[in-house]
Amino acid sequence: MTRRTHPRPPRLLCAALLLALLSSATATRQLAQSFAPRIVGGTQTSATRYPYIVSLRDGSGNHYCGGSLIAPRVVLTAAHCVYEAGLRTPTVHIGRSFTAAAESGYEVRKAIAAALHPQYVQATSANDIALLLLDSPSAKASLQLPSFELTLAPGTPVVAVGFGTTSEGSAVLSATLQHVTVSTISDSQCKSIYGATQILGGMMCAGAVEGGKDSCQGDSGGPLILPSSSGQPASDLQLAVVSWGYGCARPGLPGVYTSVSYHRTWIQNQIAHADGVSAGVSTGRKGCAQHGRNAIPRNLMWHCYTVGGTKCARATASSIKGAAWVPCGPDAPATTGAAPPPVTVVPSPVSPPPAAPSPPPTVVPPITVTVKEPQPGEDPRCACAEDGVSSGVPTNRKGCKQHGRNAIPRNLMWHCYTVGGTSCPTATPSSIQGAAWRQCTPNS
Repeated sequence: MTRRTHPRPPRLLCAALLLALLSSATATRQLAQSFAPRIVGGTQTSATRYPYIVSLRDGSGNHYCGGSLIAPRVVLTAAHCVYEAGLRTPTVHIGRSFTAAAESGYEVRKAIAAALHPQYVQATSANDIALLLLDSPSAKASLQLPSFELTLAPGTPVVAVGFGTTSEGSAVLSATLQHVTVSTISDSQCKSIYGATQILGGMMCAGAVEGGKDSCQGDSGGPLILPSSSGQPASDLQLAVVSWGYGCARPGLPGVYTSVSYHRTWIQNQIAHADGVSAGVSTGRKGCAQHGRNAIPRNLMWHCYTVGGTKCARATASSIKGAAWVPCGPDAPATTGAAPPPVTVVPSPVSPPPAAPSPPPTVVPPITVTVKEPQPGEDPRCACAEDGVSSGVPTNRKGCKQHGRNAIPRNLMWHCYTVGGTSCPTATPSSIQGAAWRQCTPNS
């Protein structure tokens, strides 16, 4: 598996020598992954056509990944592009047409926070998606996202855009922005090529069966687009994020992308809470995070502040007057309600995207929790663990309390860890592996 991230210059100097010396299959595969390519078989384009295109730059100013501007202060990219601690807050160039040549008209911002999908797995590239919060809004046009589950018919022409290398194994990025038209591939065919154990939920394939056209090293995190028939950027729709592949543009081996519509709810919730403003009150706590994680106790509940504050019926009033919060991410209770049915788009010669229904509300989805203590005769697995041991896992959070109440924020949900952990049907899995929790009533 080759992640399509371009290595920083120091790694390029000795790559060929190391490949010759390393004898183990594992070491060779790992080095090959760090030496993968970019847009192959494409043509030069410009940021006039793709004003939302993003180049992520490391501490030395080198391009290493792509991305897309999806809101004035939000960039969408791949989780593996910002997984390393030193790359969590890259410099962001928006609307460039050239990788390094002098040009005007593009914007430079600094990422001040990164939100990786909480279920991202580096080893499998599962949920390879992330968002970056910029230090100030961009004036460039944002790339639109599908507001519903969008399923394209196999063979639909789509476009990959980026600054990656133009041939497999190349150590040199393209000097100019490139784009290439490839075709979507059915989920069944994608799995038959790579195997069902490698193509996980939220992954999709696109490429040319005969080879010769693909995204490559340096394109990671960039957009896969359903372009408008008019060629107007405002009508483009981002379908996916460049993630991984075997080599680049090889016959029968398409590129693998992270579906945007599959992750649309997570993206919408992150954007909604990105500025930390709850009912007009600035909380300074942005997005879904373990706010106050540097305080004691350190392992706090994942939560975010709601856009509507206390107007959200499921939110808990905060000690910050007027603001309110809900659990999210690893600590989010199960949501209810059926997902909207998939929408299938019939392929056409770069047809315009279908009209999207009204976007869903930006408040968090409904949550289902049990508030009362188990009564006599009820499932004993759901009882509060007075010793803090949940399914054999010590959590150090004993009984029904506002665990973490001495940290910031001070007004946390009353909850307890269940004796039976995840075997309790009404409990929510915790970020403490193996443990689970539920809401409870104090002094009950």
